[in-house]
Amino acid sequence: MRSLVNGRLTVLALGLIATLVAGAAPAAAHFVWITTLPAEGDALAAHVWFSETAEPGSARLISKIAHTEAWARTPASPQAEKLSLKPITDDVGGALVGLVGDKPPLAVEAVCRYGVFSRGDRALLLNYYARHLEVRTAAELAALARAEKLDLDIVPQFNGDQATLSVLWKGKPAVGAEVVVHLPGGGEQELMTDDKGLVNFDATRAGSYALRAKFVEPNSAGEHDGNAYAEAWHVTTLTLVFPTSAAADSVATPTAEPGEAAAAADKSPDSANALLARAREARAVWSDFPGFESDVTLNIDGTLAQGRVEVSADGDVKLSGVDSADAGWVRQQLALLIRHRMPAPFGDQQVVFGDDTQDHPLGRLVKFVGDSAHSAYRIKDDVIHEVNRDQGAMRFTISTLEVARNAEGKYMPADYSASYWERESGRLKSNETYHEEWVRVGEFDLPKRHVVVLTGNDTRRVMEIDFAGHRLKVDDKTAAAGK
Repeated sequence: MRSLVNGRLTVLALGLIATLVAGAAPAAAHFVWITTLPAEGDALAAHVWFSETAEPGSARLISKIAHTEAWARTPASPQAEKLSLKPITDDVGGALVGLVGDKPPLAVEAVCRYGVFSRGDRALLLNYYARHLEVRTAAELAALARAEKLDLDIVPQFNGDQATLSVLWKGKPAVGAEVVVHLPGGGEQELMTDDKGLVNFDATRAGSYALRAKFVEPNSAGEHDGNAYAEAWHVTTLTLVFPTSAAADSVATPTAEPGEAAAAADKSPDSANALLARAREARAVWSDFPGFESDVTLNIDGTLAQGRVEVSADGDVKLSGVDSADAGWVRQQLALLIRHRMPAPFGDQQVVFGDDTQDHPLGRLVKFVGDSAHSAYRIKDDVIHEVNRDQGAMRFTISTLEVARNAEGKYMPADYSASYWERESGRLKSNETYHEEWVRVGEFDLPKRHVVVLTGNDTRRVMEIDFAGHRLKVDDKTAAAGK
């Protein structure tokens, strides 16, 4: 099966976005989304993501929606066929992935009973619903528009250039539901359903629309799994390409330009695919990692604090002893640092050379085939020196200027930066500059010093994390061997 993100890159950027406002803001809300991506042969795979937008979410969050149930149906086979979902992660994040037996037109739908969570001093019940429609004509859209099995449903209609969404709660109009429309190419609209549960918007842009609706169930206090809650919240999402002629053309036309597919299949030593494979193989990762513990000293804009970090064998990070408004920022930085050393499968991602320039300071440009995020690397001396990618309304570039080498000759980042622009205006929003130092403990290169300088949104912040007293954990295999 192909990579779950079809060539979309680097978990680092997914987390860095959260630090744009000094890192102290609460985490943005996440939702369940579905899309389909090509699998082996002509098959399609459903990808269920837990993310802010209809893009890959963190691999660590997949466990929170592991109990999600999904199914697929077609106009010819309206009886839903349940999908077998399995968690898959790669260098971007994670998804629940299941093969879809049918070809378009089809609908893939899912329900996730998330459970009770706290918001301030209130306990709330949260349920997620999600849908993806693969349709090419108005007739196909009409045949699959209604999802009878979803309590909260977005029913799309299209007439000319105008889209109408009917938001239904258990088959009846959901009056006053909050609706967000993520537009192709970036930007969004925030709407609210009228007294008939309807919203309208202009849908002339060609490309994929990501729609979201939230409905607060009235008089819904109750109990779930022994936990009392004051109110039930329901959130549903829908992704689709509206069947306009322009949208149909954009779907039918492969992202790769003529000749790219053949070039992507080239596995010769001088090909773009071989260049990328060597660079990935040259990265230092923690294989058979048992986890570690370390004392940490924090210096945030001159304010010092002491704490302790514990990292599990699967990369989960726990920070203790830090009582600060910046604890969330510190924990996020630690999670990103650790996640980049964890091994990840890359799948059958294909790249082609993006230009003929051989002497760019950061290396040869390679572009991912069929990637809607326009992902591209620059690679030099078997090191990935630059990552470029569109992400929603933003565009980012991560540039690595210096790397460190371990005893095996594998590389780790030493000095790098991340820059973020608004896609539509081209305006630079923020920049983050990083410095990393590493120390060898046993067979593993563990973090010794992490410095980040954040500039943007009318603020500048500096964080330094120093690690000391590293101790590798003892995994079950090592313990059984008496080591």
